[in-house]
Amino acid sequence: MQQYRPMRVAASLPVEIYSAPYYPPLRMRMQNISTGGMFIRTSLEFQVGEILLCKTWLPNMDTSCLFISRVARSFMPGQDTWDMGSGLGLQFLHGSDSQRERLREFVFSANVSMRLGQSGQKKLKSIPPDTVRTRVDRSSDVH
Repeated sequence: MQQYRPMRVAASLPVEIYSAPYYPPLRMRMQNISTGGMFIRTSLEFQVGEILLCKTWLPNMDTSCLFISRVARSFMPGQDTWDMGSGLGLQFLHGSDSQRERLREFVFSANVSMRLGQSGQKKLKSIPPDTVRTRVDRSSDVH
């Protein structure tokens, strides 16, 4: 049986990692993000299963997002089984509903933009979600 993998998009966005042994927070950049987690390049070693608090800033949000995350994979220098270099694969365990919704919107819109950019078509303008709902609601009133 094939395992479900959330849609992942390249994103070089700032991330702060809060972990007990490190203070102040570690400032890094993610390499990619999905609705289920992110990959961060770092040479620091974390244990698989370790719980971290991740704070990041998505372009479609005015404030930061906080996610309780679990280290799902840890790739350290010298491991030749991974072509992305050293870093951490983090799985999001918890985040507020509004932050998760903003994350879904960001990942979806970045994926659409990437696909349209690759095919040479014009990029779509972003339509606010409430506008889309209004159009759908009006069309359903037609008899």
